[in-house]
Amino acid sequence: MQQLIPGAQEIGRSPGIGQCGIDGLYKINKPGVDYVVIEYKFGSSRQGMTLDGLQGSDSWLSGANTNCNRILESVGNNERVADSVLKSVESNRIEKWLVHTDPFGRVTVGVMGKDGKLVPNPEATSKLLGVKK
Repeated sequence: MQQLIPGAQEIGRSPGIGQCGIDGLYKINKPGVDYVVIEYKFGSSRQGMTLDGLQGSDSWLSGANTNCNRILESVGNNERVADSVLKSVESNRIEKWLVHTDPFGRVTVGVMGKDGKLVPNPEATSKLLGVKK
């Protein structure tokens, strides 16, 4: 993450590998973006469909159907921080990335839309990827 966004500060994560929740949540200081949510996938693993929607979707983050607020859980139940992240989600000041490592160690980064699906041409959509530092 530090290579892509120097100065990014990790403020939240899932309790452990294989746990349900946000894999990485970072506070950043870039124009138009306050936070980056990361969903890591390895090998043949893919995003899962849940009762709250596709992993990485806005409804999944907030636990729209199950009241499982993944944002709040990832920040150790710090309501002030969770509220700040949620406000950024609502005002489109957040990026959600799907970071995939294939069996050969190659890493790709995709940008997820509100529905959790990968958006075409992430460099054109992202305010962070492909931007000169």
